Amino acid sequence: SRIVKQVFLLIPRGNRKTSLAAALALLHLLGPERIPAGQIIFAASDREQAGIGFREAAGIVNMDRRLKGVTRIYDAFNSAKQIISDRDGSTLKAVSSDGRAQHGTTPSFILADEIHVWKGRDLWEALQSGMAKRAGGLTVIATTAGRGREGMASELYDYARAVALGQIINPEVLPILFEPQEGDAWDDEAVWHRVNPGLAYGFPDLEGLRSLARKAVDSP
Repeated sequence: SRIVKQVFLLIPRGNRKTSLAAALALLHLLGPERIPAGQIIFAASDREQAGIGFREAAGIVNMDRRLKGVTRIYDAFNSAKQIISDRDGSTLKAVSSDGRAQHGTTPSFILADEIHVWKGRDLWEALQSGMAKRAGGLTVIATTAGRGREGMASELYDYARAVALGQIINPEVLPILFEPQEGDAWDDEAVWHRVNPGLAYGFPDLEGLRSLARKAVDSP
């Protein structure tokens, strides 16, 4: 059975987090992590953000004729966005902030995108209670850093960090935290590379970061 049941991925903007999230969702829809009639849910704070991740997944499918041949993509304006697998009836669906509409789900995989901007706890609690109905589910929280130290996102981050530091022992939670440490110099490019795993591949753009840093010296 699955050991890790929740992943907390904290990663800076511009590192292609949404592309990774889409690939993870497809891994559970069509790849080796799929289960018959699985429910893969791409959840975000609003319809627009959920649509970004969904279109990323649909784009991957459309660029591979093998994947395209075994799926149906529904992306009509103002209707449910979903990808259906003809192999086993599994679905990938994009959902947003109305948590009450998700109480009937039994997800096998949840991607919680940019949780620091979610409004309230309804969606999170509805999805997690649905996850408890099915054995072997996985939740991946993929987010950039928010502002402030209050709210659900901060609580989830604090818990993940405590696990990472060994203050809490919970093998079901995997913290993956790309963040500077206390005392790191904000203008040290070695720090930039350490906390931005995509930087070596051009995500985000190094010259763009240098330009922002030069401006920040005079206008913090």
